[in-house]
Amino acid sequence: MTFVIVIGIILVLIFIVKNNHQQKQKKIEVQRLAIIENALKKAVDNVFAEKKIIHEKIDLALNLNEIKESHKAIILSKLSSASWRDYDFDKMIDVCKKLVLHENHIINKYGLEIGKKIINQDFWIGMTDHQLKDSKGEPDKIEREILKTKTKEIYIYGNKSSGDYFVIENNLVTKIVDR
Repeated sequence: MTFVIVIGIILVLIFIVKNNHQQKQKKIEVQRLAIIENALKKAVDNVFAEKKIIHEKIDLALNLNEIKESHKAIILSKLSSASWRDYDFDKMIDVCKKLVLHENHIINKYGLEIGKKIINQDFWIGMTDHQLKDSKGEPDKIEREILKTKTKEIYIYGNKSSGDYFVIENNLVTKIVDR
């Protein structure tokens, strides 16, 4: 009988130790999960903080009329993409600012109507060579012919056989070949 009691006590002790061990393991697991949860929460908070700073920079640039609403929409679409960390938002904002400065310069230089045409990269007979360069950029090649009464230049964009070219006489576009 004593033997049975000793076995019973041993079994109870094994059960208590095992149960105690399981309780400790559960506590450790709960603590580990809490640490992971806190780390994830902190990472998410950091992402939101980073995005908030970018939003504030975009809004400030828009409020100062340094970028346009269309620029903001493009930048925000990139900010909401899964690969948003791959973009340099400061650089994107700077590029948008330069575009606005350039557009303002063109409008101040030529007036609103002609300035908008140039910004849209339009071209037409009668535009000046400076307007053409502001619209299409510097030509890849210029052929010049100086005559008694006029100067004739051909501005070539691309190559002459397949690209665009413009005939300029006395600083005005007189012929356009747009391919």
